[in-house]
Amino acid sequence: MKTADRDRDLEPSLRGLTIEGLLATPWVTLAIPGNLFMAALMTSVLGLSKSDYGIIVSLPAWFNALQLVIMPALERFFTLHRIMIWCGALNTVVWMALVLALPFLPVDNPSATFHILLAYFAFISLTQALNAVSWTVWVQGWVPGRVRGTYFGRRNGLLGMCTVGFLLVAGWIVSSFEGGLIGYQVILAVAGVMRMGSVWKLSRIRKGQGGSPRRKGDWLPPLRRMFAVTPFRWFVLFGAALAFWLGFSGPFVPIFMAEFLGLSVGRQAVLLMLANLMAATFLPVWGRLMDRHGCKPVIIVSCVLWMVPNYAWAFLTRETAWILYFMWLWGGAVSGGVILGLFSLLLKVVPKDMKSGAVSVNLMVTSVAAAFAPILGGLYFEASALFGLSTEMLFRVIFIVQPTMLCLSLWLLRPLEEPQAGNYRTVLGALRSWRTTFVGSGYFVLGNWVFSRPRRNRD
Repeated sequence: MKTADRDRDLEPSLRGLTIEGLLATPWVTLAIPGNLFMAALMTSVLGLSKSDYGIIVSLPAWFNALQLVIMPALERFFTLHRIMIWCGALNTVVWMALVLALPFLPVDNPSATFHILLAYFAFISLTQALNAVSWTVWVQGWVPGRVRGTYFGRRNGLLGMCTVGFLLVAGWIVSSFEGGLIGYQVILAVAGVMRMGSVWKLSRIRKGQGGSPRRKGDWLPPLRRMFAVTPFRWFVLFGAALAFWLGFSGPFVPIFMAEFLGLSVGRQAVLLMLANLMAATFLPVWGRLMDRHGCKPVIIVSCVLWMVPNYAWAFLTRETAWILYFMWLWGGAVSGGVILGLFSLLLKVVPKDMKSGAVSVNLMVTSVAAAFAPILGGLYFEASALFGLSTEMLFRVIFIVQPTMLCLSLWLLRPLEEPQAGNYRTVLGALRSWRTTFVGSGYFVLGNWVFSRPRRNRD
């Protein structure tokens, strides 16, 4: 194909990529099992215990780590485009199968229901991880660097608004059916049908369909050499601590709001809508602050501003639950500084000659931390049944411990000397484990977010 023909394909391909993202938004929002809707479905409707729920929530993080081994093997035989399409198609088929099977699950046998859902979400998480990785590398291969930052900035804005709209609609649908199973079937079916359209649209994008399977996988370089880079080592340790403590309690917050604050799924969806709207609005503000003051100060300040008000969770009651509206608005506005700061700092500390391996190692370490967190969190909350403790008391204790530990983990950034400028402007896919953790904590707008800094005349 001539250069002029390739250039003519670029604009419709970018437009198709945006449409694909809009169609995929409901599925991306629901496919991570730690979200509000899946938490209510699995614990309130299907009757899973908190420990079983925690195991299922951990699955996306496990497969985020395992794909680092699986993808190089697949790339020996298939192109990235083919892996992406087939994983997306298989994922959607199994997704729709569960929608149809939900009324027939043995809810009177929680153990059997758990094992069915475990197998289902294991397949969903595996295909989702492979699809996400292949999509990321595929997109990076044909979206020109000169337009990448501007294009993904606009795309992020559209997808953020779509996410907010879906939260409102999904909350209204579930509330309309009074939290019954049919309401969840409706929103899952809508997400599945739209995901079918998303996969079809991806298959029609002409850019990036060429190429051939890779004959040699990109295996990880020696860890010893990589962790000898001091800034990178401390960055990974901080990222792992952040992923662990956010994942320890975040997926269980919807359960606390429902059981002890009396908030319906609809009201919780409104809270999350407000937080996500604020997150999308203030991300550019945090970007400008980082350009002026650096990444470390922004991460530290925004994390403290986010965590300190969260101590109020330990004292909220049904009568004071209205305070949550202000807390979610504030949390949405300030939490963006943490995730955007992590992205920008990663661009600076990734070793110049080990970019691919360093990003992979960071993803693996943070994914494992994020995977253990909900499992241990579920076991922690199950202690109420084992030792006769109050579940409500355990929630209030962790609402004090979690922000304290997150603030203390900022000490890990102290030895990190922040370079003055980054080596790269884009490291697509590097934040997958943190994005999964943030989505599990309610920040759905980050599920489809692509982090990329626009080109400038100078750094």
